Amino acid sequence: MTKSIIDFNNAVEIAKDIWWVGHYLADDPFQCHVYLIKNGTNSVLIDPGSRLTFYSTLEKIESIIPFGDIKYFICHHQDPDITGALMTIDQMVTRPDSVILSHWRTIALLKHYDLKLPLKCIEEMGWKLDLGEKKLNFIFTPYLHFAGAFTTYDESTGTLFSSDIFGGFTEGFNLYVKDDKYFESIKLFHEHYMPSREILRHSLNKFQKLDIKLIAPQHGSVIPEQFIKGIITQLEDLECGIFLNTDDDTDIFRLSKLNRLISGFFKNILSKLEFKEIVKYLEKEISTIFPVQSIDF
Repeated sequence: MTKSIIDFNNAVEIAKDIWWVGHYLADDPFQCHVYLIKNGTNSVLIDPGSRLTFYSTLEKIESIIPFGDIKYFICHHQDPDITGALMTIDQMVTRPDSVILSHWRTIALLKHYDLKLPLKCIEEMGWKLDLGEKKLNFIFTPYLHFAGAFTTYDESTGTLFSSDIFGGFTEGFNLYVKDDKYFESIKLFHEHYMPSREILRHSLNKFQKLDIKLIAPQHGSVIPEQFIKGIITQLEDLECGIFLNTDDDTDIFRLSKLNRLISGFFKNILSKLEFKEIVKYLEKEISTIFPVQSIDF
């Protein structure tokens, strides 16, 4: 699906009773998504969004259900692009049983919004939320990219609400991944945000035990089933934490190239017998980052 097919002024059903209710910000490579699980008067809003986009999100919600039908507000972490709208929501909610669900590390920060809405720890719920036909499982994904980060898996549709994991930087906007080239957007995002390959693998191993049919990330594009296995396989070997390679460079595109150079260099050392071949590879790769004409040893 492409932008020309999807009208972003309207809600989009991405799985049965699961709706994208976000807002497309023009010229913003850091698109943020909000998702609604329609479930009668026990409906769920996932990562409520920013103050910049909430009223557009509200219109989309109310085209599907009354806002008052939302009982649960799930916040995967505390960043303002997903929790900035909470202060507005706090003034709108009238039902006494509405609640914000999150990890205790996130709640320790959300309390500073001074909200009337109660904050409930998912750990105290046994990492589950039973909605009747829908059953949500909360999966702890520590340090990706926050100590208390987690994701949400809907058993009935196989949808993984993956928060920052599987997110991507995008030029323009496509709600759905269209081809394998999209991994470059995911690669750059994870090199930038995630602390290490080992920490990323820890959570990817958890996901591989699930029957995932669709990934709904907080950033980038929704990932259909046919792309999931390939993306996970590529992420398993991705070196993350690119800011460890610099003290003052903030150009993530150049740092990504440097990350690729370092990884490729060591692979070449292991695979090539001739030192001159290693030097030739190094010269070629460095020239894409710095204006190098030749390397002498």
